[in-house]
Amino acid sequence: MKAVYLRSGCLTHYYKVLLVDDEAEIREGMAQRIPWETLGFTIIGTAENGLEALDIIEKDYPEMIITDIQMPFMDGVALIERARTLLPLSKFIVFSGYDVFEYAQKAVSLHVAEYLLKPFSAQDLITVLVSLKQKMDQEKQERRDIAKLQRDFEANLPLLRQSFLLSCLSGLLTSERMDQQRESFSLPKAQEYAVILFDIGSFKENRHFKGKEELYLVAIKQFVTENLATLSANDTFIFGEYIVSIAASARSFDMNELLKRVNEICRESGRINGSTVVAGVSQKVTELTQLAMAYQQAQDALAYSYRLDRQAWFT
Repeated sequence: MKAVYLRSGCLTHYYKVLLVDDEAEIREGMAQRIPWETLGFTIIGTAENGLEALDIIEKDYPEMIITDIQMPFMDGVALIERARTLLPLSKFIVFSGYDVFEYAQKAVSLHVAEYLLKPFSAQDLITVLVSLKQKMDQEKQERRDIAKLQRDFEANLPLLRQSFLLSCLSGLLTSERMDQQRESFSLPKAQEYAVILFDIGSFKENRHFKGKEELYLVAIKQFVTENLATLSANDTFIFGEYIVSIAASARSFDMNELLKRVNEICRESGRINGSTVVAGVSQKVTELTQLAMAYQQAQDALAYSYRLDRQAWFT
């Protein structure tokens, strides 16, 4: 007997069910005697053995498979083992005419939702279906919630990454916490970092720019980001009175080249905005846990630049 395919006009509100048994009377009895749609399910097909069932599974992806254990060509255990790889979220109900511990033990190992012994009544199966429907609804809602959280996380990823790096600069996170979050923000473990602080002290005192400080900070931040991009990956953001840039590279980058680039940025920023831009650059570090130290080094270098009273940067 060939596999039987059934179609419904609308499956939107129903979980799709596949019935598998080598006895036609049992298959048809289950299909006819259970109020499937009332319970929130719809039968998408029936099959008399595992091979026929797999053909339907690969085409229609049922969310529940109800199968006998003993069948020709491919039994229920082999079917579940194969189907589980294709349908990791689907539920399986197994029934058998044999009260054999080995079968029940195998069913447990395959994470079967229910194991029923023949003969069972329509009410027995209905009770199981009602319970599983509630569980499937709950799991579906949890997956939706997780998917929403994932979408929210991705939408806010730039801000979350910035907040994480600011916490690293401030020394607010333990090394364990940094390690836990590092991969979420695509920060490789083997990486070199340098912290750069840009300050526009003279700009803030210029009366022509009074009330427009934030606008010019944003403009210089964008200028810094673009001009460091060709040298290394960088996270650049406004942190208090400073523009902070964390230059990072999975391979060793040339500090002399970095210093040269920073000097050019300071000179060009001053020319564009009519103000003196001063920078302090830290030494290279190789761990996120060292960013707080690097931030302090950059602050010290910035203070030293001001003491020299010229546009410069040091490490």
